[in-house]
Amino acid sequence: MTVAGAAAQEKPLAGEDLIRALVQEVSGEIAYRYTDGISKFDRIQASEGWRRSAEWIRDELATLGYADVEIEGWPSDGTIRYGSYRSVIGWRVQKAELWLISPRRERLCSFEEIPLTLVKHSNAADVEAELIDVGSGIGEASYRGRDVRGKVVLATAATAQVMQEAVVKRGALGVLTYFPLEVRPGFPNMIRYTALWPRWEDRESMGFGFNITKLQGAVLKRMLEEGQKVIVKADVDAEYVKTKLETLTASFPGTEKPEEEILIVGHLCHPMPSANDNASGSGGMLEMARALKRMTEAGLVAPPKRTIRFLWVPEFNGLMPYILAHLDRTKERWPPSIAT
Repeated sequence: MTVAGAAAQEKPLAGEDLIRALVQEVSGEIAYRYTDGISKFDRIQASEGWRRSAEWIRDELATLGYADVEIEGWPSDGTIRYGSYRSVIGWRVQKAELWLISPRRERLCSFEEIPLTLVKHSNAADVEAELIDVGSGIGEASYRGRDVRGKVVLATAATAQVMQEAVVKRGALGVLTYFPLEVRPGFPNMIRYTALWPRWEDRESMGFGFNITKLQGAVLKRMLEEGQKVIVKADVDAEYVKTKLETLTASFPGTEKPEEEILIVGHLCHPMPSANDNASGSGGMLEMARALKRMTEAGLVAPPKRTIRFLWVPEFNGLMPYILAHLDRTKERWPPSIAT
């Protein structure tokens, strides 16, 4: 069969009228504008930034004419569990800077400038200490012959793992982590997103952490290999708090079976700057909500028979407390082990 013949036999998922309405109404430019607005917030889970971004979307939904819009929340401290998912510890930051003090003075990064540089859930710090390279930073081989107590470690492994190995187990003060140059070559200024995810009872054992660029990591490593004594200073004003794991919900009521819901779910969280993960998905959902409202009001499409509910959640563990809180809607559709 030819390609043209196969295409002719395809059965579209939507009728011509609906496709035409979607083409005429759905706007990539508006979705982009929504995405840009959301990406301006440092919106990790269970944080004030997440709440502010949810409020921004809520206000947009109200402007569009959505009435059933709510931000719901459940206790979250890093220890409480919802089903098999552990909640997220609350964390607030006022400021954070990392300086190279010796062999020369240079500001390496600032939370105010690029929030991504501060490891999420970093503890507070007012530290000036020697830097020591521990390679990957995980496993006994990384620390053989190296005394890291009272020092700051430079490592390439995941920050949470290095924190456990260097700070919790061996008494280091903090960690600087980076991608080695051979990882994703061509992006020397890449900064990765890392977090610690501590339980509430483990919060005091955490040290501070910064994500530096690949180039900065390579330069510091070279200094240490040349035998230079490298001193860094960390100034972090941060605190752990008990807070709420929140979900933003908005619904478009169904006309025939409003008690049956179709969920459109996306995670709103992630650090600033970050559009792909997942401001773009959240902005796309908001554009879907806008287009649905406009098309039905204009009579271009019939209102949905079932309720369409939009959910902006924290990634991974944000949907579970919502489901457990609304078992009246979900119990018959979930396995007994989850719904009871």
